Amino acid sequence: MSYVESPQTKRLRLIDFYLYFFGKVNRADLIKHGDIATATASRSFNTYKVRFPQNMLFNESIRAYIKPQSFNPAF
Repeated sequence: MSYVESPQTKRLRLIDFYLYFFGKVNRADLIKHGDIATATASRSFNTYKVRFPQNMLFNESIRAYIKPQSFNPAF
């Protein structure tokens, strides 16, 4: 039996991946690698923040979400 991942779960995994390996993620990253629109990227960040609030903080100066010390990979 194969498991089919929803598009939303794929986007959440992508956010998690960027935070874990690069320490930051922004909308442009999701748009580029997720092949999605700006509004969809924004909704994905909001969903991730609600589900995993300890995993990212918004850094206003670089306009990106960064990985805090409390980060624990969600996927």
